Amino acid sequence: MKISTVIPFIQHYPWGNSYSIPQILGKKPDGSPWAELWLGTHPKGPAKINFENETILLRDYIQKSPIEILGRAAHQVNAELPFMLKILAVEKPLSIQCHPTKLQAEKGFSQENIDGIDKNAFNRSYQDDNHKPELVCALTHFIALCGFRPEGEIDRLFDFLDSKVYKNQLYHHLFNEFLKESDRLREFFSALLQLPPDRKQSFLKDLSKAAAKYSSSIPEFQLVKKLLNEYPGDVSAAAPLYLNLIELQPGEALFQPAGELHAYIHGTGVELMANSDNVLRGGLTNKYIDIDELLKIVEFKGTQKEKIMPVKTSEMLRFEESVSGRELYSTPAREFQLSRIVPLSNITIDQRENIEILLCTSGTGTLIFKDTQKREQTLAVQMGSILLIPAVLPEYTITTAKDGMVFIAGIPGEAQ
Repeated sequence: MKISTVIPFIQHYPWGNSYSIPQILGKKPDGSPWAELWLGTHPKGPAKINFENETILLRDYIQKSPIEILGRAAHQVNAELPFMLKILAVEKPLSIQCHPTKLQAEKGFSQENIDGIDKNAFNRSYQDDNHKPELVCALTHFIALCGFRPEGEIDRLFDFLDSKVYKNQLYHHLFNEFLKESDRLREFFSALLQLPPDRKQSFLKDLSKAAAKYSSSIPEFQLVKKLLNEYPGDVSAAAPLYLNLIELQPGEALFQPAGELHAYIHGTGVELMANSDNVLRGGLTNKYIDIDELLKIVEFKGTQKEKIMPVKTSEMLRFEESVSGRELYSTPAREFQLSRIVPLSNITIDQRENIEILLCTSGTGTLIFKDTQKREQTLAVQMGSILLIPAVLPEYTITTAKDGMVFIAGIPGEAQ
């Protein structure tokens, strides 16, 4: 087994931008939206690999020697790549959405198969039987909505609307002392999404007035105004008032567990997730929305969403402490682990037991390893390089130039 080049699958969804992914890959933009770059084995967008002078599916390559390629985790992941690495390039807001737990995915996928819903049908919600915890790390300024705000914060922002619909139809759900928090938020969210047509129009009118009045002074209403322009008849344009508004700077990250309602609004980032494409949508989309199913899987809990900051893994350094080195994004996910090699680093990664996929998002570097004859080999790494490092390779060294940044997707030790 040797280090191999991975060929990504590109998704040209309408919300993508036309420049970020082509720039990273060193390709000329063609005017179409390049929304997502997929590096995984999901049948909806399988990556490929160059192997012995031919191009084959990444999944087929892994199946040739799963233990040697995947490593110790192979038996626990059924000889399949358990994660998917992506680049997201968000120009227009994605839908309000969340992802199921593993058990919910298995039940939903099975039921839709029993019901005879084609996988390509408009009303198909479950593409597979897996959950989809996900981590997104910003490459540019990145804006997201994620997780319900605390109830008092929701009320404070909705109060700017001076809306009779909110006061008469929604407010009492948030502060019903006979219900626990999860049920209060559920009732509030459900009532908002299912407002009768006349009250919906009245609410949207109040929302639009407030957005026009406060967009220059309150960030949430600036985003509401943007969402109303994109989806003028959708009450989910109010999402910035009940979901946490998070702005990431390059290098900062967010983790989305199962059931957390979220939407990515703008920016480019590296995303790593379990190998799934299950999405339940709640608004800001022309795609299928199943409110009843969505309400079953959303985690209704008010919280202040926290960013994930990279942590230096100094124990992996073999050089002076002034070297920036390798940084880890810690999450509870068992299927994946994301780290990055920052500029001006010289890092040896040894005691390897599982597969890794390397993605260079900027600058240049080198990768040094020994082949089966113990001869030292050097590979040039540059922006757009995507390399698969099989588990059987005992160690390798990465050096990065002053502009070099390399992300590493792997399987955490807990999965062994």
